[in-house]
Amino acid sequence: MKTNGYLIVLDTVTYNKGTLNILYRGVDRLPQYPSNILSEREANEFYVFSGVRLDSGLIETLNQATDLLKMFEKSPRKYEILFCSFDDDQKQYEQEGHLLFLGVDVASISGDCWSIVKDYPCHQEMKKYLPLLNENGLFSNCIVARKYLMDYRSQKLNDYDFPFEVIAVYRFNVK
Repeated sequence: MKTNGYLIVLDTVTYNKGTLNILYRGVDRLPQYPSNILSEREANEFYVFSGVRLDSGLIETLNQATDLLKMFEKSPRKYEILFCSFDDDQKQYEQEGHLLFLGVDVASISGDCWSIVKDYPCHQEMKKYLPLLNENGLFSNCIVARKYLMDYRSQKLNDYDFPFEVIAVYRFNVK
């Protein structure tokens, strides 16, 4: 079983021309490495090379994530902490006041967090899932996300054999 953990991501999303999912707020918002913004290079280097990210790609503790977020405060760009869960039961985390459920993403979490929900395929068979995306451009539950991934793979779409995961995504509200 995968271990839950945290990510530091950009607060805003950049989209490629022709993007179908412009509401997306999932895990595919990691800062680009290397950063071309001088004021965030140190934090970016730390994020990539310090070992703060586990082999799973996630940060293990909230304290580590909060410390890293503080390093990114020098940047003109805004960052936020996401909590990523591989559990099917979102209800257990929704009860916690500091976590806001954003939705369920389908991404390869151990690398650059490439999401096939963000890079929504133009394939006709997959368009039936577009109306099922919530206000954050994510699925509302794991069942629909798993069906989406299964159909994505059955259609043999771009990198269909990649190690994609179904991930419940929560924004952590820093106080």
